[in-house]
Amino acid sequence: MDKFIKVIIISSLIFASYVAGKYGLANVAFKDVEKQIAFWQKLPEDSELFTLLTVQQQDKANALDEPTSHSEYATATNVSLRQSYQNALKSIDKAIALHRLPQYIESKAQLLEWGVRLGIESNKVKTLHQANALYLQSVRLRPTWPTTWAALALNKWHLQEFDQEMITYLLNAHKFGKNKPEVKQLWQQLGYALADSENKELVKLISPYKIILDKYRSEGTKVK
Repeated sequence: MDKFIKVIIISSLIFASYVAGKYGLANVAFKDVEKQIAFWQKLPEDSELFTLLTVQQQDKANALDEPTSHSEYATATNVSLRQSYQNALKSIDKAIALHRLPQYIESKAQLLEWGVRLGIESNKVKTLHQANALYLQSVRLRPTWPTTWAALALNKWHLQEFDQEMITYLLNAHKFGKNKPEVKQLWQQLGYALADSENKELVKLISPYKIILDKYRSEGTKVK
């Protein structure tokens, strides 16, 4: 009997170690992606196709003795952006395969959006729809997460899909996180865009929620 109990304990410890190791590897891959996205977020809006070196290549660039022409720099940088993007996609796919957490799924959606923004993904509409599907997967796992609803509304904006579905996403973002900075910013940006539009159909979409929009208007100036 004692032997049997020992076997169970040992088996349980082995399984626990396996699970911990699996989740640990997933988290490492996710953190790499998170770091890459954070780097891209710091790129200046007026940069030429966001032509800055990736995190991994900055030190190498600083160590170069000979100057490089602008055209050579732009070409090399564009390649490095594409490579860093592909590497990030592989990392997040690995993380999701190991542990299907909502934040991992959402990070892949963010990556795809960055692929569009960086000019890497050629089929922009298809890629944004793929990101939309991932956000929906995430929100099904974590339905009260306001920033995911905000991301869905923003995704619809990028797709130029101004419809009731977009309004639903906006309302859910407000419902679950009206004090979240991301939600406030979205309402101030997208809400203004709809309310101040010359398109009467767009104004009609947001007009039933004028009280909410006015609340966000009163909380600060329009976010650029």
